[in-house]
This record gives sequence, C-alpha cells and structure tokens, in this order.
Amino acid sequence: MRWMVGPNAMFYEPAELLIDMGGDDRPAMLVALLALAYGLPLKTILAARRSEFDLAAEVWRLLGGGLLPLSPPIMRLMRLHLLRQHLFTSRRQPDSLLFTSQDGGPLSEDEIERRVRRLTRGRFAMSDLRTRVLSKYPWFENAPERIEAKVIELTPRRERPERIASFRHNTSTHLRRRLNEWHKAIRLSELLGIHDGAKR
Repeated sequence: MRWMVGPNAMFYEPAELLIDMGGDDRPAMLVALLALAYGLPLKTILAARRSEFDLAAEVWRLLGGGLLPLSPPIMRLMRLHLLRQHLFTSRRQPDSLLFTSQDGGPLSEDEIERRVRRLTRGRFAMSDLRTRVLSKYPWFENAPERIEAKVIELTPRRERPERIASFRHNTSTHLRRRLNEWHKAIRLSELLGIHDGAKR
C-alpha cells in the first residue's frame, strides 16, 4: 500500500485510497471511481448496463442518450470488470446490469454508500467524490445530454449532415480532452500502474 495511516492521512486523494483498498470490493471501487471520473449521479452509474460500454469505440453510450468518452485508465478498469463478470457470474447477457448485489438484483444507493465508506475508511462519501470533479468541471454532469440536445436542435433546421457530424465530433473531442485532463490530474493511470505493479 502506498498511502499511510497517520496525522496526514486526511490529505490523501480518494482515487489513491480507492485503488489501494479496491481489492476488498472491486465493484464498489469501480462505482466510486466512475463517480469521481465523470461527476455522474449515483443513480445513473447504478443503472448502467454492460451493453452501454462500447470498448471498441471507447465510449459509454448513456441510457438517456449521449456519449461519454472512456479514457485509457477507465477502459482498463472496464475491461477487467467485464472480464471478471463474464468469468465468475452467470450474468453474461449484454443487457444485464453492470453492478449487482450478491443476490443478482440491482445495487441500492444505500448499499453502495456503505461499501464505498468502508473502502475509504469513512473518509469519503459518494457525494464527496462528485463534488471534487464538479467543483472543477461543473458541465461534466450533463455534457452528453447538452451535446445531443444541440444535435436535435440542428436536425430540423435542415443542417447538412456533415455539419452535424462535425459538431458532434468537435464537442466530443473537447469533452474527451477535458476528461483526460481530469483523469490525469487525479492520477488514475499512475495509480493503477503502481497498484498493478504491487500485486505482481
């Protein structure tokens, strides 16, 4: 473990704590990291289905419409999670929930709150993780919906398909850059490399 318990422990970043402790509860770690990485409401994350994650295109196709780019560290986490689900559970259907309780049903918000608090030793709640990203990038929370709303607005105006495609490409590229910037700031790739190296 990289982090130390002591008088300065409160200053350690949640990503570091989650990744170091994640082996104790990988699904809760991934839920928490998705909240920290994207600023999405817990309800959206818990409703996510396997089919929403297009790893070939490196995007998360949100149920309500819109796309979220998957950064390299999030891609790595998703591949590992989907592989573990495939190997160790019978829920292999593409439309099955990404996160389930031990009885196979949906995870409740209360349950995941308890599990994330346990992983972070009581230092962080799910709302703390969202607050971190939204205080710096408040528009992350609804960026995909806003992009799609603009596309819908452009369509009836008989805009050329190339212009709509260009708008979607440019805004998606901007969102991907900002997300990669944030994921670098919270050191996801670095921490995952340290974590994986320590387990070999």
